[in-house]
Amino acid sequence: MGIYEEAFESKYIAAKIILPLIEFEFGFKGLDSPELIQSVVNITQLQKIFSICQKHNWVTFSEIKNKGGNFYFRISKSGFLDIYKIAGPFADPEKNVWSELLFERMGKKGGYRRGLKQTELKVTEVLKKEKTWMSVNQICLNLRLLPSVVRNALRNLQKDGKLRKLKTGKAIFWKII
Repeated sequence: MGIYEEAFESKYIAAKIILPLIEFEFGFKGLDSPELIQSVVNITQLQKIFSICQKHNWVTFSEIKNKGGNFYFRISKSGFLDIYKIAGPFADPEKNVWSELLFERMGKKGGYRRGLKQTELKVTEVLKKEKTWMSVNQICLNLRLLPSVVRNALRNLQKDGKLRKLKTGKAIFWKII
């Protein structure tokens, strides 16, 4: 029996294989859940990884999706927690910190609920306090909110003319005006 077949059958072996893949191959930090994107050249490997994750109920979709000519799938939050409990932690301490945020936010909704501060206000307060350019990841970790919630608040604040945006390569930073 080969490693693929063993990983397919054993959740423990599968988690021990998938965790390093998440660390080195998946988009991870800055996302609400780990995502693996590959070109058509690597579709066979992607399909094998997907089938292992699907067998153990670790994926968010029932099939691999196409985005801009590349193929991808996401690990569900509960699947990621399962993998991490079996095979964690990561070698990179920053990825462990990001994992803790994702696990902490599991099952929680957005950043604004009646009677509480709006996310835009929370983001503004953090940016005023830090007085420096901050990435979405830094804001997320500071506020203990997921990127989708923080990005939405940043877009709203930018539309209102309250923020400046700085793009350096692929990195984007934000600062209060």
